[in-house]
Amino acid sequence: MKIALSAMDQAWEDKQANLMTCRKLAARAAALGADLLIFPEMTLTGFTSNAAGVAEDSDASASMKSFSEMAREHRIGVIAGMVLASKGRFENCALAYDRNGAQLCRYAKIHPFSLSGEARDIRGGDALATFEHEGTRFGLTICYDLRFPIIWQALGDQCDCIVNIANWPARRVRHWTALLMARAIENQVYVIGVNRVGVDGNGLTYAESSLAFSPDGIEIIPSEADEGLRIIEIEKRAVKEIRDAFPVRRDRRHNLYDELLMKRAGT
Repeated sequence: MKIALSAMDQAWEDKQANLMTCRKLAARAAALGADLLIFPEMTLTGFTSNAAGVAEDSDASASMKSFSEMAREHRIGVIAGMVLASKGRFENCALAYDRNGAQLCRYAKIHPFSLSGEARDIRGGDALATFEHEGTRFGLTICYDLRFPIIWQALGDQCDCIVNIANWPARRVRHWTALLMARAIENQVYVIGVNRVGVDGNGLTYAESSLAFSPDGIEIIPSEADEGLRIIEIEKRAVKEIRDAFPVRRDRRHNLYDELLMKRAGT
């Protein structure tokens, strides 16, 4: 499977400008033969704390419609991020679409970034999200989720590839790279991280750092690199081969871990 990792310089809270960029990237990714195109977190706005100003109704979102149409027009799977509102509460979401524009999955970020104040307005999700695309099972995570390995272990039991879409600043890019690699190694699963570039409305700088790692933690070198896109290839069978060759996951002691966590919580 060919997957296109984008490196958008997101225009601050300018949905129309970013949508135009996304359409160009989708056309180019399709021309390069990609089966799936992945955009960064809060794709059409950048990582803004203005949740009320950028959120869209989860039942009537123009952005959701745009990404669905984009996928259908270019016959390519799409993963994108946006803030959605439901019953007066906001969620930082990732959504996946198939080649026909049908929504495959919607994930609400489980861990809002409290240090930035995101948790004041964004409700943390309470469920994992997976979907199948072209015979490969994917799991979705968003940015700060990368620092919480337990949800990656849970996804690793279900998935061939786990995706993280992010706005991860350059000043912590070493953490980004190290954690993506670690999540691949410890779960023996493909891991893809898609990050923005440029400078956002808060003055934070972002380095080009969209990356992918194989189930044994080897960085996947893009087969093609175009302006704003990196094309990587994955093979589902590699997950089983690596897990069979080095079956570390079977030695996990989940019952003990649960017991230790309950003791720590005082239950």
